[in-house]
Amino acid sequence: MDELKQNVITLIHDSLQVPIAERHEEGIHLLVGINVTHRFSDGIKYKACVVSVVPGFSDWFNNKYDGDIPVYAYNICKDYKKR
Repeated sequence: MDELKQNVITLIHDSLQVPIAERHEEGIHLLVGINVTHRFSDGIKYKACVVSVVPGFSDWFNNKYDGDIPVYAYNICKDYKKR
């Protein structure tokens, strides 16, 4: 489990170094389209899909959470750097 966690952290770190990685032809950030799980202060895990980068804020991503209608902006990079 620790190895998997480290692999995810490495993936996110690497994606920040090259903001438009493998999908540069389409101009899509590497993290867009992936599923993430957040645990907020309430202790509950929430599943979301990263739908886009917030225009003008390359560290912020728009997330669509399962079972919720609105799209939320969240600084995924800052959260994963803390881990």
